[in-house]
Amino acid sequence: MLPWRVPSGKPRRARLLLTTEAGTATRRDIFNHAWRPAVASAGLQLSRATGTHQLRHRYASVLLGSGQVNIRDLAEYMGHSDPAITLRTYIHLLPSAPDRARKAVEDAMAAEGKAVTPARTRRQRR
Repeated sequence: MLPWRVPSGKPRRARLLLTTEAGTATRRDIFNHAWRPAVASAGLQLSRATGTHQLRHRYASVLLGSGQVNIRDLAEYMGHSDPAITLRTYIHLLPSAPDRARKAVEDAMAAEGKAVTPARTRRQRR
């Protein structure tokens, strides 16, 4: 079950994108059987960087990068038993707390129609 249309949408069961002829979930080894020739025909070397697991990481990074999905929800979508697993794996993709705070203030002031001149941090002044 995944949210429908928007990250906060009502969870909905959808048909699988990749299925067997019987309509069941495709096993990873079966998918890899088709994936490997596709990678080769694209002129790429099969490696960790071009493997099917990268699709999973791409999915997670797109969701986190959007800023619309939190770690708890992403953990559920990824099938992780504990959000801590997801956090440890993808924490590097989350914006830093100072960046989020700065953006929140900028957004609030922009909504009020006030010009925002970003202040330089100590690091930027050096």
